[in-house]
Amino acid sequence: DYADSMSVANLIILAGGFSDGATTTRIEVARRVRKDTTDLPGNQSIRLFQFELNDQLRLTEADARFVLFPFDEVFVRTLPRYELQKSVTITGEVPYPGQYPIRDKSERITELIARAGGLRPEAYLKATRFVRNGELISVGMQQIINKPGDTGNLLLLKGDSIHIPRKTELVRIRGEVLNPAVIDFNQTKSIKSYISGSGGFTSKAFRKKVYVVYANGNVKRTKEFLGLRFYPDPEPGMDVIVPVRPPRSESKLSAPERVAVMTGITSLAAVVLTIIRLF
Repeated sequence: DYADSMSVANLIILAGGFSDGATTTRIEVARRVRKDTTDLPGNQSIRLFQFELNDQLRLTEADARFVLFPFDEVFVRTLPRYELQKSVTITGEVPYPGQYPIRDKSERITELIARAGGLRPEAYLKATRFVRNGELISVGMQQIINKPGDTGNLLLLKGDSIHIPRKTELVRIRGEVLNPAVIDFNQTKSIKSYISGSGGFTSKAFRKKVYVVYANGNVKRTKEFLGLRFYPDPEPGMDVIVPVRPPRSESKLSAPERVAVMTGITSLAAVVLTIIRLF
């Protein structure tokens, strides 16, 4: 509450003193304009006064005579470079996993890895998971390790989490296969070979929608062109997912619609043959 003859220092003491990070060199008092405004610019609606306190909350002799008025507002600023510590977490195949404070606003992923002791020989960079605000972010770890100046070497933000796992030699096949299984990775095998190793497709399999979830969380789907299927490249630690085929629609094409579809297919085939002959 306001009291007669209250000074800026008195008010700060009543408020419990300066908080951590407060600067004593930039204190402002904003005062409502009441009567004479002749000395104020036309667009100014308040009077401002600036003060500087020392650590003992003492003002200069001239400033000490300044008395607060009712409805005055006192503003104490924060030190320009003051901020609470912000931390990130790195786990997995580094010598010193754990939580690390962000050193400065320019610190990047590779610098954090260096602070954690570098990479162990067992580290599998392709499977690195970088999580920010609960969202999985795709990061080309091998690329940024080789070229720290690459744009993929992201600046660290509070709460970032990096996990660098050990290399796994397994592949998991799930979904509409006869025998869902975990199979040893073999770099000579294709996605189709892994599916065959799990007994092949079931009658409900949606073959052209097979997709792969890689160890780092990235997803790639099967592509199709002119009736040919191109499966994603296999990698250790991946999950091969065979989804179920959705129920077929009850509606059937009318005779004119079937003719239109066949005409379109015939035209496309003619274009393809023409291109082949040109080459």
